[in-house]
Amino acid sequence: MGRKKGITDKQRRFVQEYLVDHNGTAAAIRAGYSPRSAKDIAYELLHNPDIRELIDLREAWISARVGISPERTKQKIACGAYANIRNIVDVKDGVLTVKNMEDISELDSASIQEIMVTPTKQGNVIKVKLVDQKGMLDLLCKIDGMYTDRLEVKDTTDRALNMKKARERVRNAQSARSTDQ
Repeated sequence: MGRKKGITDKQRRFVQEYLVDHNGTAAAIRAGYSPRSAKDIAYELLHNPDIRELIDLREAWISARVGISPERTKQKIACGAYANIRNIVDVKDGVLTVKNMEDISELDSASIQEIMVTPTKQGNVIKVKLVDQKGMLDLLCKIDGMYTDRLEVKDTTDRALNMKKARERVRNAQSARSTDQ
C-alpha cells in the first residue's frame, strides 16, 4: 500500500492501532497521543477522510487476506442457525457417540461450540453443545432485513407547528408594517 499524502507517521500508527480493536480512544493512546485528549483526537482522526480511507483500505485488505466475505460470514451463521445434532452424533441403544470428524462436514462442524468428555466408572460421558441457534437465527434475520430495530422517534410535530405559526406571525407583522407605511 502506497503512502497516503497528508497523513503523518503518528496518524498512520493510529490507523494500525485502531484496526486492533476498533477503539478510537485506546488506539490514540497507543499511538502516542495524550490520554487526556485521546477521545477528542480519536473523533477527529476517525472523521478525517484520508484516515477513514486508509482504515477502509486496510480493513478490505485484511478481509480479503483471511477470506472474510459477507457471503462466507452469512453461510457460517446459517450453519449455526440450522444445525442438526443428528449430523454430529449417533445414538444407538441409548448410547451417544460423536461421529468421526472426517464424517462431519465443515459446515456442520462450524455449529459445534463444545465437545466435552468426562470419564466415569461406567464409561465416558459425552456432552456436545451446539452454538445458540436462536441467537444465530436472530442474527440471520437481522442480516436479511426480516427484523427491523425499533427506533424511538421523538414527536416534534408540536415544535414544527409552533415554528410554522411563528413564521406566519412574523410574515403577517412584516406585511402589516409595509402596508402602514
